[in-house]
This record gives sequence, C-alpha cells and structure tokens, in this order.
Amino acid sequence: MTDSEIISLLAARDERGIVELENKYSLYCQKIAFNILGDREEARECVNDAFLRVWNTAEREKPEKLTTYLGTVTRNIALNRYRDRKNAKNAALSGAISLDDPNGPEYPAADGTDIDNSITAGALISEFLHEQPEIKQRIFVAKYYYELSDAEISRLLNVPEGSVKSRIHRMKKELRKRLEKGGVDI
Repeated sequence: MTDSEIISLLAARDERGIVELENKYSLYCQKIAFNILGDREEARECVNDAFLRVWNTAEREKPEKLTTYLGTVTRNIALNRYRDRKNAKNAALSGAISLDDPNGPEYPAADGTDIDNSITAGALISEFLHEQPEIKQRIFVAKYYYELSDAEISRLLNVPEGSVKSRIHRMKKELRKRLEKGGVDI
C-alpha cells in the first residue's frame, strides 16, 4: 500500500490505516526511538504514541512524505521522553537534600573547615576539567553530573564503552592526585 493510501485511510479514520502504518513503518520508528532511548520497551511505547499522534493529526496535517513526518514525530516523542527521564532523575537528586530540613545532613563544623574544603575541592575540580580535552569533559560531566551509565555515555557520545571506562578511571586517578596535592581531604 502506498503512503498516500495510508494517509487517506488515516484521514478517513479507517483503522486499516493504523494496521498498514504499523506493518510498513513499525521497525523504522522503533529504530529511531531505540537509538535515542536505548530501551526497547520505551521505544515501542514511543512508536505507539507516534502512531496515535499521526492517527489524530493525519486529517489536518496530510503529510506529503509519510516517512519523514512519522520519523520526525517519533524522534520528538523519544527526545521528550529522554529529557523527561533525565529531568526526573535530576529533580530527585536535587530534592534528596534539603537545606531547610533540620533533620537533614550533618551541618558543617562551626570553624568552617568543611566549607573551606568543599570550596577548595570545587575549584580544583573545575580547574582540572578545564584542562581536559572536550571529550573527556563531556564524559566526566555525563558520568558525575547526569549520572549516566558507561553504556549510556558510549551511545550518547559515540565512543566505545571500553574507552569511556578507561578515560573515567584515568581521570579519577589524576583528579585524586590533584585534590590531594591541593590539600583536600578525600
């Protein structure tokens, strides 16, 4: 069945349009979503959402090139899921420690040594990162700020997972030396 026939079926709200859409483009859309999310089940859910969106908009949109339209819809849904997942992770981390909670973490010593140690460590880490090549900076931030797994970093930055692991290992060793040399208690 041609794309224009599928679009006509969808615009007419004929369920055969969804069946044909799924038969023709399911694997294509799943590959797009999986490349972004790295999870087959989430990719399938994105494809279902994309098909539903196309079903709901086909009459109004009448896309000229169904492949491009469907790929764009799938990509946008997958990217939104990816961002939502990362935002939820970051929100959970930021809400984990509340400065207003009197039962929260131990407060720094009154003499300010813990605060001074943290400030010094922060400055040394920042200095260390700025000296690194961009790829190492991105790996470090992805690992320790966004808390991505080595496999996620590998996919995101298109770097072999073994390279990600070895670069992280070497950077940790170098950073430890830098912090110790700067007088930071580790």
